Amino acid sequence: MHIKEMKEKIIMFGASSAGVTFIKKYQNEYEILAIADNDRKKHNTTLYNYLIIDPLQIKDYKYDYIVITSSFLLQIKDQLLKELKIDPLKIKALPKGGLYSSKSYRPFEHEKTMILAREILLFIIEILASEGIRYFVDHGTLLGLVRDGDIISWDDDIDFSIHSDDLEKVVMCMSRNIKKFPLSNELEWGAHLKYNQENKPCSITLSFDNNSKSDIKQFPISITANYFVDGLAIQTVTYAPEDHFKQCEYIMYKGRKISVPYKYELYLEYHYGEWKQPKKDISFLDICNYQESNVRYQEIIF
Repeated sequence: MHIKEMKEKIIMFGASSAGVTFIKKYQNEYEILAIADNDRKKHNTTLYNYLIIDPLQIKDYKYDYIVITSSFLLQIKDQLLKELKIDPLKIKALPKGGLYSSKSYRPFEHEKTMILAREILLFIIEILASEGIRYFVDHGTLLGLVRDGDIISWDDDIDFSIHSDDLEKVVMCMSRNIKKFPLSNELEWGAHLKYNQENKPCSITLSFDNNSKSDIKQFPISITANYFVDGLAIQTVTYAPEDHFKQCEYIMYKGRKISVPYKYELYLEYHYGEWKQPKKDISFLDICNYQESNVRYQEIIF
């Protein structure tokens, strides 16, 4: 006898661009009952045929989880817990990559894409080092190299951070070398520069379009600025004690000495908590030092 697979029943919270991305990527994995949103103008309308409701109507549904599909994670989580009295075990957030339409789902599980990711990681390290730029392999890329000795197969981007006063220099050297990037004959590389609420540049994101010439899966490379304020190193969505970025340590990867945050194991604990235990599909709510994004806008620079 064929047993029908039971999908988890969810209510999405967030009917903007991240919600659209979530529907496109995950609608076949869940039974979406409705979409809650704080914008009254959206109530009783639909998004991809899913009804948008007032958050106060959540109580009228029998659901397994509420999935936050918005970049305002902390605000919405606080609203669900304090105003709507939702059981914290019923609250989830979509995986980090689910917020961004340009990211493929687990691109590094594709062998050829993983090979390119390793090449890009070492290529950018070589460029930054040759220019005398202080860099740090950071976030999920750091976690993989320290814990597993390689890029995590279920990660979806490559992460670096730098000092904020080196960002302009990074933009210039990446622009000079963009035609030398691996597989530049197959992939069209470009970059966006993001600005924070104070109108200061805060990160550069390198990405590519394969124009169907290659089966390489899309993934971005983020180079994020550390702004030092009141003893903290502030990035676009995270912060950490500045000591981790005022100096560096080195680890070996593929025979190459690469720069990582000072006391990197303590940094990983500050960032992830129990970082030695692998966990797939983490969300920003799983990041201990997460803060709401301070990105105001971005522009194409090349």
